[in-house]
Amino acid sequence: MTLLFYLILIIIPLVTYGKSIDPFGIKTLLVMVLGFLCLLGYRQPRKYYQPDVAYLFFGWVVISYLYTPWKLGNPGLEVLLMTAYLGIYVYARDHIFTDKVVPVILVSAVLSLSYNFWMTGIHFARLEIGPSFVNANIYAGWLVLILPVVFAWALSGRRIKAVTGGFIFGFGLIALWMTGCRSALLGLTLALAAFSAFYWGKRGILAGASIIGLFGAIWWGVFPHKVIDSSRAHFWSGIMDLMASKPWTGYGVGSFNVVYPLFKTNVMEGIIPNHLLGHAHNWAFEMVSEIGIIGLLLFLFMIWKIWKQADRANIYNVALIAGVFGCLVDNFYNISLRYSAVGLLFWLYLGLLSKGEKENALWRYDDPCLDY
Repeated sequence: MTLLFYLILIIIPLVTYGKSIDPFGIKTLLVMVLGFLCLLGYRQPRKYYQPDVAYLFFGWVVISYLYTPWKLGNPGLEVLLMTAYLGIYVYARDHIFTDKVVPVILVSAVLSLSYNFWMTGIHFARLEIGPSFVNANIYAGWLVLILPVVFAWALSGRRIKAVTGGFIFGFGLIALWMTGCRSALLGLTLALAAFSAFYWGKRGILAGASIIGLFGAIWWGVFPHKVIDSSRAHFWSGIMDLMASKPWTGYGVGSFNVVYPLFKTNVMEGIIPNHLLGHAHNWAFEMVSEIGIIGLLLFLFMIWKIWKQADRANIYNVALIAGVFGCLVDNFYNISLRYSAVGLLFWLYLGLLSKGEKENALWRYDDPCLDY
């Protein structure tokens, strides 16, 4: 089962280049299959079971599904995908260890970057005009999760790791720049700054400030006139009205793309294409719109609890924390977390981090029921 998990983890980003922006495509199907197989083949370690606050959040999503009218969006598909994410989270928590999955993540990064640069070369060879990467924002969101792990690999001690990690990280930065995604660049900047502060302490704070300054200069050089996007303000003004109309429970999981047109203002017409209005372009706003303030608070409580108990002595776990933080920053302005290529990594990271230091050591050496 773990080998299948690793295989799909490698395959998913290789189909990120596709032209479809439908979140329920082949990637989502693969993630759903993986998640449900994780649930069906799951074996709970007998000695070290403890209640998990993530179940509260997933339980509220199910309750939200029960009160969502069928005519609103795709609640069934959304709940199936969230159930798959639960399977990925639980399996990663109990059957996968960070130091074993990091090389798989690096292989995935190498193959994906190689494939996308190859496709980009074909794109330019044909003199086609347009973005270097199709689905650029989604691919950028994936890079925000991947690159902190690559960064940690480069710093983990051996010269060969420093060379390979630096090489992959450099090409990843080029790919991120080519996507032109401002929120992802900001997310990665703050993720690397957070990594430095968490891992190096007081010295890391200075290093983090330097990273913010460096990437801030790059940001201004690449996007000198695009620091603030007025279309988002128009877009979110309608969302504020939507959230205020039903703040505590929301309108139900998967309902945003159906409910939002009832609240959007006339000034939105012609500013943002209709196909981009299916999501809030802000994970917190969309969560409140669909599952209410209660759902948002449960999600934040889950993130806080996982962060509190994570083993931050492991450099890779610090990289996972930084990746999750960067992903949330990116999705304050983006929608990449709604897509399975990013969602798979996000819930995998949370599952890996949900093991505390003591449980990590016990499960690694004492529990005979784990399969690696």
